[in-house]
Amino acid sequence: MLSQAKSPKMFRFKVDREGSEYYVLNKWPTSPKPPPEHEYFQISDLLLDLDDVSSQHVRPVTEEDDAQALKVWSRNPKKKDIRSDLYQLQQTLYETRSKTFEAYSNPLSSWRLGIYDVFSAALQAPPPNAPLMVQQGSIQSATTETRPSLLHQLCSQNGIEEQALKDDSVLLERFQSRINMFRSDQMAQISANQLSEALGRQDSLEGLRRLISQYLSRGPSGIAFHPPPNTQQGSQPDLSLTIRNSCERFWQQNVQEIPRDLLTFLGNLSERLSAREEHMGGALCGLGLKLSAEACNPVISTKYFNMGSKIDHWRSSEQGLTDILYLLGTYLRHFISKLESHDLGGKSRTRLLELLIGSENTATQTIRSVIHEYLQDERRKDMLPTASKAYAAYVVLLGHLGAAAALQHEMQLCGAGEIEGLRGNMELPDSGHQPDAVVAEAFQAAIDLLAVPPNQTADSASLNFATG
Repeated sequence: MLSQAKSPKMFRFKVDREGSEYYVLNKWPTSPKPPPEHEYFQISDLLLDLDDVSSQHVRPVTEEDDAQALKVWSRNPKKKDIRSDLYQLQQTLYETRSKTFEAYSNPLSSWRLGIYDVFSAALQAPPPNAPLMVQQGSIQSATTETRPSLLHQLCSQNGIEEQALKDDSVLLERFQSRINMFRSDQMAQISANQLSEALGRQDSLEGLRRLISQYLSRGPSGIAFHPPPNTQQGSQPDLSLTIRNSCERFWQQNVQEIPRDLLTFLGNLSERLSAREEHMGGALCGLGLKLSAEACNPVISTKYFNMGSKIDHWRSSEQGLTDILYLLGTYLRHFISKLESHDLGGKSRTRLLELLIGSENTATQTIRSVIHEYLQDERRKDMLPTASKAYAAYVVLLGHLGAAAALQHEMQLCGAGEIEGLRGNMELPDSGHQPDAVVAEAFQAAIDLLAVPPNQTADSASLNFATG
């Protein structure tokens, strides 16, 4: 229960000087208000001593003191913020102009804006109600998380301010403005040597892909990825080899993830060049052969092998035979590791066997025919060690695939001495000739892998070998 407020007293108690007590009439019904409180501050001793002329701390005031005091006491926070914003605007304008001029004067910049960037940004954009920039801490897929960084890179390299990323309409306007500015015949005036140097300088697969895409979108003529056979050596760089060297450099940097991206890149490039009736070149065909073997995909391996056969790359290039050896060794590694991701089904084993020895409907080169040609060519004895290793890997693969008839056929050829480059120090069973020791061990390993010995299989003559 709340206590009631006490009523003011009618009389007030007083004591005089002599100590006598008395009462007076209370003229104030309420207590008087306390005096107002003031905030006091402390002045430095220097100000207190200003009148002390003889003090060492006192000096006459100057105009600099007045100017400094006026500057301190006339500060305006709003004016300071405006000056800061103006300075930031000047810096942004300077960077925008310099980056735009740099992109315009360098047609071989991989981050130059193209028409495909507009479609890519539109396709990868978030829903209309969501901001274009992904906020930190939100749960997004890996692809979505990479889009803001890519857009930041594109805007930074083409002189587009970062504030444009907050508004789709402004961003589209900036993109169209830069694309219209870059539309010129500068790309058509680039030489093959300049393009080759630019491709070799790329430090990422994304930059390499963008540069090639921009170059092809300009519809250039006179520069081929695969130089014609009648082209003089050294007159035009081999763009196919340059791109391959860059791709293999990226591959070494990321052995696990990059092969899949490289294989996708090569597939898109081959389709785009095929639409222009151009060939991607033997070097890239060899890279595709290696990457498809790493992916354990005989269908793609066959595709790149046939593409290389169209320009006779495998028989005319030492690198081609080295790539075939890598292919065979990689598939052997898959068979030995027995990983589920690299497990070959029935159709895949059939396609791999057709790649090795061909089929009844095969009229092109096969890996077997290429290796045999190197083994039989006396003019290329320097390639004999590589060819022998490739043949040995090919023989062991026949054993893994269960191709007993094909294996028996190869044993008959080696036993009869028909393959001149395979004569060595070890003998095959029931033969009077001595093949290479490595090949002999390969035959023995292949026989051990077979469930049925070769001499109990069907006649090898019933197997149609494509000789190319």
